[in-house]
Amino acid sequence: MTSAAAGEYDAIVVGGGHNGLTAAAYLQRAGLSTLVLEAGAETGGLATTVEPGPSGYLHNPHANYLMYHDIMPAVRDLRLRAHGLEVAWPKAQHGIAFADGRPPIVVHRADALDLTRASVARYSAADATRLTGLLRRADRVRRAMKHQVYNPPDHAGFERFTAAVETAYRGSVPRRAAEMPAWELIGSLFHTPELRTLLLRAAHELGADLTAEGSGMSFLGAVLPTLGRMRLPLGGMRTLARAMTDACAGLGVTVRTRARVKEIVTDGSAATGVRIEGGEILAARRAVVSSAGLAATLLDMVDADVLPPTARREVEEFAARPSTALASSMFCLRRRPEYSSGRWDPDIDQCFQVMVGLDDPGAVLQQTREVDQGALPLPATAVRVNSMWDPAQAPAGKHVAGADTVFPGFLHDSGGWADVAGSYNEALLDVLQRYAPNLNGGNVIWSTFVVPERHDRKIFLRSGTDQYRAPVRRLYLCGASTHPGGGVHGGPGYNALAAIAEDAGLPAAAYRHR
Repeated sequence: MTSAAAGEYDAIVVGGGHNGLTAAAYLQRAGLSTLVLEAGAETGGLATTVEPGPSGYLHNPHANYLMYHDIMPAVRDLRLRAHGLEVAWPKAQHGIAFADGRPPIVVHRADALDLTRASVARYSAADATRLTGLLRRADRVRRAMKHQVYNPPDHAGFERFTAAVETAYRGSVPRRAAEMPAWELIGSLFHTPELRTLLLRAAHELGADLTAEGSGMSFLGAVLPTLGRMRLPLGGMRTLARAMTDACAGLGVTVRTRARVKEIVTDGSAATGVRIEGGEILAARRAVVSSAGLAATLLDMVDADVLPPTARREVEEFAARPSTALASSMFCLRRRPEYSSGRWDPDIDQCFQVMVGLDDPGAVLQQTREVDQGALPLPATAVRVNSMWDPAQAPAGKHVAGADTVFPGFLHDSGGWADVAGSYNEALLDVLQRYAPNLNGGNVIWSTFVVPERHDRKIFLRSGTDQYRAPVRRLYLCGASTHPGGGVHGGPGYNALAAIAEDAGLPAAAYRHR
């Protein structure tokens, strides 16, 4: 392994989020001395946990769960459990409650499909049989999904994945299912409006574009294989970051916090290091790898004279594309929510995420379209009460609830977040009380609305390992704008190593399987 001289490393990683830490760990495993520079006081990026209010109440303001824990290479390769990562796997995973108190629908863990069948069968035995049958077939897709997520994107890989999806569901879905919009496919498969509403909301939560042509593939290839597989890191999302940081340290990675990168230094054509706030310059002999946003990296950190004009225009156009923002509400509670729908099935009160606020498919589609067009959303959310599975996230006998809502991204530029933050929680609580009457003023101890940080929620897609190469030699990208996008899975950080290995002449075995 190459040793690092003072201020000089083989590789420097910009950003200590989970993607940056993933890239750093595998770079170090490949024999490259690696430095991680994190602007904040702690590593983790969007995989973080805060305590913004009364003592002892923990909140995950951005990422909230691990949906790839069972297929994430870093969990095994970096021995994250040995470094402190423990997870809970709630039996009741995704539920929908209704304002009028009708029976809920609950999708349970992937190993408890009999409970899912019983829940859906309250409305339709046929839909219950079809859903559980599709979820069983989705197990086969899950295996193919790992290869798709943890490899650079290319046409051949997509064709293989498409074939795997078609084979897994053959005879169970319409022949052109993958070409349909997700909302249309869901409507063609299931007759029960309540189930369609839950699946639409779960699909949107997991990033599917419900109305786009071809989003049926997202539903079959990403949503169904993910349902029932969400894990909760005990101690909050920060335990993942801490485990990864500890694993990096064990491998020999140097991690510096409170080290904001102001400039990626070049020799005019290739990245040679970085300059951090305060003026210190750190040299990178082989690679600079940025897990920051695409525009933040190429427009803010790279000198304008170095970036080719065509590349600059492409990045500017990408940055200008409309996007959404995911904001979170936090509620410190005396008692967990008790839903009116729970009189039919108490599992809804023990569900990892409970959808409330939109009770029919039409309302879901209307809200999705309006937010995409820039309208503010009606109060509707997925409620999580992590303290039910991890009592350490709230004081003894108390609970903490989190709730996410998708907003139009223009709020970052318009200054509108202040107005939203001042009124949204009150409006959301009014809605929540219609579903869980005990979520009243006497139950809520304290609440806050967390304005989201600006970050990429769209992908700047390129084919093959070029996805991770910047238009500046020896500068690489592994942020959420690269395949496979956002979510806590480490895919961009893992896949970026393929590009670096090609350019540096490293065999894949040097970092992937040791």
